[in-house]
Amino acid sequence: MLVIFASGMVAYGTHEIEEFIVKGNHLESIGIKQKSEIPRAWNILEPKDEVDNTVFYSYNLKGKNKYTHLLHDNGRVGNFFKGFFGYNSNPNWPEVILWLLSLLFGITMWKSFYFKKK
Repeated sequence: MLVIFASGMVAYGTHEIEEFIVKGNHLESIGIKQKSEIPRAWNILEPKDEVDNTVFYSYNLKGKNKYTHLLHDNGRVGNFFKGFFGYNSNPNWPEVILWLLSLLFGITMWKSFYFKKK
């Protein structure tokens, strides 16, 4: 569990670097002209006015009269994942890759410490 929490901190730090680049107007230094050009692994950020299937959506969160996906940062499940695992409803690719790499590194280290061959 601690390995997943630590990987979430890596993802959170990566997201904060993105915020610095975007809000500090440093996009051109990494070869991007607009915020919309940042490649995303997935994006369920925007609440919707209508949906076909309401199973994965909550209605009227924060009084907005819109459908919010359960895995959105403010959704019922997404809010829990955000707090414990560093989940983000629109992560960039470096964020996802670094999360996976830190998770693999942490699990490998954990296995090497606790499951030593005799």
